[in-house]
Amino acid sequence: MRDGKGIEGIEVIKGIKGGTSVALVTLFLFALGACGGDRDAERAGDDSIPADSVEATATVSGSVVTLQFAAYADSANAIAKRDSLDRAGWDAYVRSVSADGRRLHRVLALPANESRLAEAAAHVIRSAGGRGAVVVVRDSAAPVAPRVTTLIRVNEQTQGMFAVARWALSQDRNAIIVMDDPAAVEAEPVPNAFFMASERPLRYVRRDSVWDAAPSPDWRRVAFGRGHVLRGQREDTLPSAQWDAFANTIGMPVTDVKGGAFPASGMGIAFGFARPGVVELETGADRIFPVAAGWRVRWTRDGSTLVAGRAPNSAQDFAQATQWIALDPREGTPRGEVPAAARLADVPWIEGPTIDISVQMDTSRKAIPIEGGGVESRGGWIRLHGRLIGPGMALAATRSGRFIAALVPNPAAREYEAKEYLAVYVTAR
Repeated sequence: MRDGKGIEGIEVIKGIKGGTSVALVTLFLFALGACGGDRDAERAGDDSIPADSVEATATVSGSVVTLQFAAYADSANAIAKRDSLDRAGWDAYVRSVSADGRRLHRVLALPANESRLAEAAAHVIRSAGGRGAVVVVRDSAAPVAPRVTTLIRVNEQTQGMFAVARWALSQDRNAIIVMDDPAAVEAEPVPNAFFMASERPLRYVRRDSVWDAAPSPDWRRVAFGRGHVLRGQREDTLPSAQWDAFANTIGMPVTDVKGGAFPASGMGIAFGFARPGVVELETGADRIFPVAAGWRVRWTRDGSTLVAGRAPNSAQDFAQATQWIALDPREGTPRGEVPAAARLADVPWIEGPTIDISVQMDTSRKAIPIEGGGVESRGGWIRLHGRLIGPGMALAATRSGRFIAALVPNPAAREYEAKEYLAVYVTAR
């Protein structure tokens, strides 16, 4: 396995960042009842990698990314290890390869279409300690299909001092919306991100940099407020050139931009701005309107009108809108008077855990009933219908478990960052 070259379709993913050492996993395997025969395991050297050394969202065409738990000269030991992993809920298999004139039988598990899931799983295993080695590899001929098609991080752009996870399900539980809601020091506003998906038909969209989002009553569209923050330097205001450049970028008159901007910090020079928009779940197409509103967004119960809130009443992430405007959701044109509150649709948001460096992920057992079985998280791992799909804590799931919102360990977290992030597992069934 010199220079990370592939051997008979198996390739160790190279590119160590920060000198990550060999991962040890024996204690973890004991905890799962999956240990046995590790004396014959071949050391993998320093071929393990951190999450950000490979493009985390890139699908591996024609292959899978998987975890190698051990390599044995004796095939019987490899089969025993595979069977013990299988009993513990892992999708495991054995691949025999030739290396330097030797025949080795590698035990692999948790095949995935992309590296993000494998990196998070390896990170959890490494933290358990032990004697054996786990390595992230690519396998071009895996006999086991991935249970997870992709692991999607809800917020790819913004971070705050902390973030709150929120989600809501449609009445029939076929659709879900998940919101990552960060805030800065003194609860100053930071743009959010959302993920919305439907099982029937199978569709999903994700958007960064929004102040708010709300699904339409039929859960086929999402209204959102596109979030912008303009920051000053040393002056006590923004220079005219900065206002002009921003207005030109978003295609709005600078007078409208200045009139709709609002203070976004009580500690420095920063202005927020919002524009309302709608994204169609079926096509993923956005319509963002040249209107100074969108700090908060609502729908009427019949879905015919988008109601967008203008500037907040304070420089706080939880502040309410000072005024509202009714808009046509297709054209963005005014729709007359703002409908009464009784005509507005309610979104059944559930406010979940706070994601913060000082808050540890809950690893106690949690069960979510779904069609034909259940989603369970326990001990830092998530299972679907009894089979392990990845690390984390499950928060919510759609009707048949195609979409599972979860907190997932972040292998790339720095010392001052939260150790988990909000994500959605997109499963194969």
